[in-house]
Amino acid sequence: MKKLPLLILAISVLVHLPVFDQEDLSGYADPINGGTLIIETGTNGQPRSYLERGFLNPPSESRLRCYWWWLNSMATKESITRDLEQMKSKGYGGASIVDAGSSNYQIARKTPAGPVFMSPAWMELYKHAVKEADRVGIELSVNVQSGWNPGAPSITPEFAMKKIVWSEVDITGGKKISMELPQPEQILLYQDIMVQAIPEKKGIPFNKGIN
Repeated sequence: MKKLPLLILAISVLVHLPVFDQEDLSGYADPINGGTLIIETGTNGQPRSYLERGFLNPPSESRLRCYWWWLNSMATKESITRDLEQMKSKGYGGASIVDAGSSNYQIARKTPAGPVFMSPAWMELYKHAVKEADRVGIELSVNVQSGWNPGAPSITPEFAMKKIVWSEVDITGGKKISMELPQPEQILLYQDIMVQAIPEKKGIPFNKGIN
């Protein structure tokens, strides 16, 4: 009995697949072509269904999309136009601009710096990208901030992304203890959160004994 809903769903999907004959096509509005009826036949001479034509020629919203990295804000109007035209020629439907830092400097050379994110010069490049994307038919979006971890000159340390740091020291419990704890790592911003005492379980390394 538990398999019955699945069987009904499968039948429903099969029933609603668009299979047409010539008479069915009269007055049929094609969503891919903006409501204009286009009759396209397959190798068997029968009209292709909307689903089949969608697979053969996907609409823009169903095509490949990519993260479009502007490493170290390095972009030019020429590189923007070239990239977008290449995306379009390769079948892309959209791209998301990600302004971010350069590569791992221990492996690859640092990318030369371009205009600072959201500066007037950067905004000129962004406006050019929007116009060119519209011209070639690429849907464009943009990352909310510079960097994979959001950042920009407008993001000061207290509003930047943070991480938890800690230090540890072994003590013997069962008594009152007053001592100065080792200072954890501190860069730009540091704030104490808590002090915890965790009993050590014999035979289990400390960092694996915390539940």
